[in-house]
Amino acid sequence: MTTDPFEKEPDFINKHGVKWWKDKVLQHKAKEVGGTTWLTQLPSGYKSRLLIIDNEIDYETTNMETMACRIDMIKLAKDMYG
Repeated sequence: MTTDPFEKEPDFINKHGVKWWKDKVLQHKAKEVGGTTWLTQLPSGYKSRLLIIDNEIDYETTNMETMACRIDMIKLAKDMYG
């Protein structure tokens, strides 16, 4: 049984009230492309996943499978083109 990660205490809350959680599901895939993944919730309640590479947001989505595909595409491009 999986639990909703947004129900747990956030890892931190920034000065704008955005809640941040480390994405434990996709973190291992993100590391393969030199990135990290985070779950975020805006004060409005909007929830999403972020892929951060080189301290910049590379991709944002609400769907875990879409994020996994994005990471796979980046990995494929790095493998093909260096």
